[in-house]
Amino acid sequence: KVLITSEPNGAEVLQDGEVVGTTPWESEPMKVGKEVSYQLRRIGYDIVGVSGTVRLGNPLELNEKLNPRDQQVILTSEPPGAAVYLGEEVVGTTPWTSVPQPVGQKVSFRLKLPGYNDAVTEGRVTPGKKLEIHAKLGIGDKKSEVSPVEPPKGWETVRHKGHDYVTVRSIKNFYGFQSMRVSGKFLELENKVVKIQFTLGGQEVFMNKVKFVFSFKVIPHKGRYLVSRVDLAKLVEPVLRPSYIRNSAPFDTVIVDPGHGGNDPGAVNSQGLEKDYNLAVARIVKERLEARRFKVVMTRNSDRALSLTERVELANRYQNAIFISIHFNSGGRRRAQGIETFTLSPAGVAHYGRGVRKDDFELLKGNSQDSANIALATAVHSTCLLKTRRPDRGIRRARFSVLTGVRHPAILLEGGFMDNPYEAKLIADLTYQRTLATAITEAIWKYRQAIYR
Repeated sequence: KVLITSEPNGAEVLQDGEVVGTTPWESEPMKVGKEVSYQLRRIGYDIVGVSGTVRLGNPLELNEKLNPRDQQVILTSEPPGAAVYLGEEVVGTTPWTSVPQPVGQKVSFRLKLPGYNDAVTEGRVTPGKKLEIHAKLGIGDKKSEVSPVEPPKGWETVRHKGHDYVTVRSIKNFYGFQSMRVSGKFLELENKVVKIQFTLGGQEVFMNKVKFVFSFKVIPHKGRYLVSRVDLAKLVEPVLRPSYIRNSAPFDTVIVDPGHGGNDPGAVNSQGLEKDYNLAVARIVKERLEARRFKVVMTRNSDRALSLTERVELANRYQNAIFISIHFNSGGRRRAQGIETFTLSPAGVAHYGRGVRKDDFELLKGNSQDSANIALATAVHSTCLLKTRRPDRGIRRARFSVLTGVRHPAILLEGGFMDNPYEAKLIADLTYQRTLATAITEAIWKYRQAIYR
């Protein structure tokens, strides 16, 4: 006979793929000299094989110690949607399932959700079953985000030509800048981390050398320098303090929108069609985001026509998401080059390149994410500049249809100019496409870390 035991017992004994019993198990009598082979299978343990030769006299005794299989950790919270921290890194949002963890390992996670107190959860992985951890989050203090309507107490405010402003001195004091000085055409604020350069009498602003375009000019007025309250609340504040964005929510889904498609080629040059390049970059972004365990939704994954309304409707079907529309530029008379990023204009701010109209004062669905939009744009734009080393055309405001209706943080990226001879060759090059996709992926990761810091 063959006698099979295992540590622990209770494993299924398989012969030729069929279950013949469970350990401890004893076979029927067999011929002496017969070669036998079995597999032992138990939930939560690795499958192992045992074999031997039946001998005369005593039963063939086979014993095998089973190795515990790594187990997943399933983390849930009430309410759901909390950011899951492993150390200082955000690894997902609840409900969340980890990669398999070694048996015996102690795991600890921190959960963060705006408006709720942080929670620390822990447990030890045991063999045989997944480790399930549930946390109930207590209601906590809400973030104090700077408001365009009511700045914090002590700020110097000025009403000028129908618009509300704050002084740059107030910005310096509130955000802890150590110096303020005029240098050529710029008014500069600087501390150990950030340097801001306001263009005096203009709308261009540079933060750590990244170009932004204000909605209103920075103006000298009676010995003081003024910044619009709209630009303070909708740009300066979310860029300097992304973790204070009041309605920022943990996200694990990225909606990637390759612009144009089907009978709409977008920009065209001798190298190819914009719609094809948009899709090529989007596919690489999808692959790299999924490698970081994001869920990725493509508005299109083939060469098909899709209306702007259809793109918005698709995006709004998902929860806990951000939206990135990928494009390449044209219209610069062959001379324009570089990267620019667009976010939805706040209420009362015109579409890029035109004056204010009456309907610009209407609140659109996308305006609910004004602060998050600019924070996301900052991460993507600055990382794309760093990786590609292309010229900086700035972060700008616009009322593109694909941005107005999306209820998630949303941006539109222009990755270069199709009608610029040099950039046309770059855009068609797979290396550049991969570089741009890597930058977008890393920026999304940085943005998620920043808003839950």
